[in-house]
Amino acid sequence: MSLFLTASAQQSYQDIENLLEIDPTWVYPQDNVTKALKQIIMLKNGADTVTINRFDAQWRKIYTKSFSGNKPESITTYVNSTDGKTWSWRSQRLKDKTVWTSKTTYRSVGIPSKLYNMDYNSKGDTIASGSAIFDYDAKGKLLQRRDYRAGKLSLQRNYRYQGLNLVEMTSQLTGSVAKKRMEYNYNANGRLVETREFFVNPKENTLMRIIQYSWEKGKLVEKRYKNEMPPKKEYNFRYGYDDKGRISTYEAKLDTNFKQAKFIYEGERLKEIEMQFNSKTFFPDALPVWNADFFKGIMIYRKIYSYNEKGDMIMAEQFYGNRIEQRFEYVLTY
Repeated sequence: MSLFLTASAQQSYQDIENLLEIDPTWVYPQDNVTKALKQIIMLKNGADTVTINRFDAQWRKIYTKSFSGNKPESITTYVNSTDGKTWSWRSQRLKDKTVWTSKTTYRSVGIPSKLYNMDYNSKGDTIASGSAIFDYDAKGKLLQRRDYRAGKLSLQRNYRYQGLNLVEMTSQLTGSVAKKRMEYNYNANGRLVETREFFVNPKENTLMRIIQYSWEKGKLVEKRYKNEMPPKKEYNFRYGYDDKGRISTYEAKLDTNFKQAKFIYEGERLKEIEMQFNSKTFFPDALPVWNADFFKGIMIYRKIYSYNEKGDMIMAEQFYGNRIEQRFEYVLTY
């Protein structure tokens, strides 16, 4: 992210990156508390208000006050256009009086065309800026993305398709002869079955990593990461589902290192995630290993969710063994 955007732009930048991500392997439930007027975090023995939010009649966020150490840190306001084609926010840091701003325009709902970010000091002078421009073909497929820093092109991505499937993406920093190239291969049903990552310059075309995907009944059941450069490593991931198609089990392995998880539901809601792991090894997938400040043998991690009578989540607690590590509480209004 630091290639072209300021720190304040990370949320907008990541939101757009997520829209363009073609890896279809996000199979995990997500914490989704869109109605939280107030969010409180309990970290070990302390309690701290994290955010206070306000929403419009469509439950779109329009205001956030963020806290650190139970003291106000920033105030952010959000503006959503009625046609869904623009979204912007302005955040003021209360300590140093700096202001961060962002504006995204869309060619249609959810499809970005331009992104602008500006940061200002307490005097109103511009101290950083970044932007991104997206080009599409007549069918709405993304062809190119150009990122700018302080008005100058800093990074360019190009996309190539066969039919509706993206088969190649290249990215190159301005002034560099090297580029990254991603190749995507699909099965007869249009499911992504392999991704290859290359480092390319005028003298070499080096394969860096291969990711392979296996599917059953439309569900991802296995993913394999193979690092082709030293130190060569191969990560293996397995996914299981219940009779409603929800993820129920997960297993990751690297040599003798592992992490395993099971997902427990109560009716239609996720009630608990229980994870076991035997090392602090990083696994390159979407389900993170939450590291405690101690480690011995096989660790047991649990995340337990609580809901109100309307079915909205009001609490998420994290445990290592029987010791609570964090508790998130959400105060809702209707």
